[in-house]
Amino acid sequence: MSTTSSIYGSGVSSKRVNGLMSGLDTDELVKQMSYATQTKINKQFQAQQKLVYKQDAFRDVISKLVKFSDKYFSATSKTNILSPSFFRANTAKSSSSNVTVSGDTEALKNFSIDDVISVASTARFTSNKEVSSGVITSGDIDSTSKFNALAGQAITLKSGEKTYTLKIDANFEFKDSDPLKSELEQIQDELNRQINSITALKNAGVEYSIDAGKLKLNPGTFGEGVLKVSSVGDEIKERLNIEVDSGGSSGEVIDTSAVAFLKDVNLKDILAKGQMTFDYNGIQKTISFPDAASPEAINTAEKFKIYLQGKLDTMYGSGKIQVGTDDNKLTFETTGTNNLFGISSMSQDISKYTGLSVGNYNRVNKDLAISKAGLKDSLNSTETNADGKKLYEITINDTKFSFTEDSTLNDIIKEINSSDAGITLTHSATTDKFTAVSKDTGAHMDIVISDDVGNLANVLFGQKDVAGGYSVEKGTDTVVKVTKNGVEETLTRSTSNISFDGINIGLTNKAVGEKNITFTVSEETDKVVEKMAQFVEDYNEIVTYLDAKLSEKSNSKYPPLTDEQRREMSESEIKLWDEKAKEGMLYLDSDMNALLYSWKESVSGFVEGNSMHMSSIGIASAFGDYSGKLVFNEEKFRNAYATDAEKIEELFTKNSKNATTEQKGLAQRLKDVTSRNVGVVGEKGILVERAGTKGTSSEKANFLYERIKEYDDMIAKLKTKLVAEQQKYYAKFTALEKALANMNSQSSWLSSQFQ
Repeated sequence: MSTTSSIYGSGVSSKRVNGLMSGLDTDELVKQMSYATQTKINKQFQAQQKLVYKQDAFRDVISKLVKFSDKYFSATSKTNILSPSFFRANTAKSSSSNVTVSGDTEALKNFSIDDVISVASTARFTSNKEVSSGVITSGDIDSTSKFNALAGQAITLKSGEKTYTLKIDANFEFKDSDPLKSELEQIQDELNRQINSITALKNAGVEYSIDAGKLKLNPGTFGEGVLKVSSVGDEIKERLNIEVDSGGSSGEVIDTSAVAFLKDVNLKDILAKGQMTFDYNGIQKTISFPDAASPEAINTAEKFKIYLQGKLDTMYGSGKIQVGTDDNKLTFETTGTNNLFGISSMSQDISKYTGLSVGNYNRVNKDLAISKAGLKDSLNSTETNADGKKLYEITINDTKFSFTEDSTLNDIIKEINSSDAGITLTHSATTDKFTAVSKDTGAHMDIVISDDVGNLANVLFGQKDVAGGYSVEKGTDTVVKVTKNGVEETLTRSTSNISFDGINIGLTNKAVGEKNITFTVSEETDKVVEKMAQFVEDYNEIVTYLDAKLSEKSNSKYPPLTDEQRREMSESEIKLWDEKAKEGMLYLDSDMNALLYSWKESVSGFVEGNSMHMSSIGIASAFGDYSGKLVFNEEKFRNAYATDAEKIEELFTKNSKNATTEQKGLAQRLKDVTSRNVGVVGEKGILVERAGTKGTSSEKANFLYERIKEYDDMIAKLKTKLVAEQQKYYAKFTALEKALANMNSQSSWLSSQFQ
């Protein structure tokens, strides 16, 4: 027998002749008899497809925000509104690509740079010392482990046609650090945290409380009997006694100890349901695991090691990555030098079981205490603090620092970089070495580091001017010869940006040795107006798009199409249907609503210390228009620009360290909004956390992706059930055909006896 499958269901075919004796269309009858299960498959697929549509809708928004950010906030963009060049009307073009000037354009007409002798540089060093042990180590891996049974479980509440899902965090655990709260109270806190993340429930005052050993759901302004449970996770149902069609309250929870909420899980089951994605020098490869019921199922740390070793050898080449076991722990280590290896994504349950995490690389873990971070050399100290923790003290450029064995590398780097030591310290994940650069330039700059207590500096940087350590290059001054109004001058400055008689000169290192550099001044007010008008247009485009998506309702008449439905429609019909089915995916979404509000709010109001505002420079909403879109009044903007161009520039670009929102320029506020939603380097934004972006590690590490994968499991189970049903029905029809054939044979024999 062979089995044919689709994403929706399965069919069974066999070598048989249908209905020869009975005249029945058995294929059609079997299809009708298994219709109920096929319908369940279709419904699960359609629910899953809606999540796919929602994910695509979020990604479209992310794409538009990233495009806007790249255009107006990227340092390399010619239309970077945070750059002074965006607002420059009079510009001076240099004859050298390595020299820029600004300032008094009249003075520039009689100014030249005759010789660039040197350009200011920082003091710096890059250590030759590799910091990390180069080994990734898992937690203990046993055949079975215990998980919090409630983690990842959900309760779906329904009121009318609207549903609200309270999903307990997948990493939810009971905290021993809070002895004043019982396990039931911690469950209550987690459910209330989920309620507060849903605006409609929070605003209605919905809340869980504890009453006589029961979790009680207060429906708030929804009213008694209006808010009911439409679905509930099996573990929540079993352990908290919360039933479907109830008001969301639990039965009495007799045993509220942590043990009562734990369940045994098998390594082979956890692996079979998940995946791990590894990253070797920027090349990412994903590993799946054998089915739990197969002979190859992985149920020990040793089998896990052997399986991973084989897969990694196949994906990246034999001998490049070594997988080992150490006391029931897995270890990963690369051969050669400068090879970056780690885990870029993995299923949450696998992470929980193994103790491995997304972001584990064969480099020192800068988020762990230095005593546990995986440093290559051992830390030693003979002194401790008042808490008995080993103490490490270093001095950098006369600034003293004190750390303990519990300090993390990120803590150490952050404290040093924000101090008066005057250096910026970074660690390269590729080379596994530290680089230090002075914050200021000039011949007076140096970097002096010493260990006062313990050997922390030596472990991180090595010894100065010793092989395997570091050597400091001192800074240099800028020295240029210039001529202004026929008078020659030699200028010596400690920075590469020089101010001289109202002229600002910017030099790159490549300018050294260049001679006879001249400048051409041109008027470009029209370009500033053009850029500002385009900025307003692009801003409005985002407002219009977000507003449309928030107000666009879904149409229940157009559910996602099944394979069978698509086969009965033309391509044009399918296209139109799909467009309708994708509508309303972001209707009244709380994150989208917050984004739109923040987007509009960012360009309103004053900037602290600046008397201007948007309406005073000709950018404001039309009278009676409350959509948030702006209208650009070119004449009013030109007049304001002619009066005080610097104030307009400050209105948009003002920023400083630790500045509040009110102290930031309008464009800077807008940048903060985009960063908060789509993320910055090394961090995910709100929308990326929900939907991820294609081609990045977040593509399969986001909330909606996990939900979509859950539907895959449900659909697979239903497909298996459908195959079994169809096999059973075909067997019965085959038996019927055989019985009819026997009866026909007997009838023929009897007839022949009377001839």
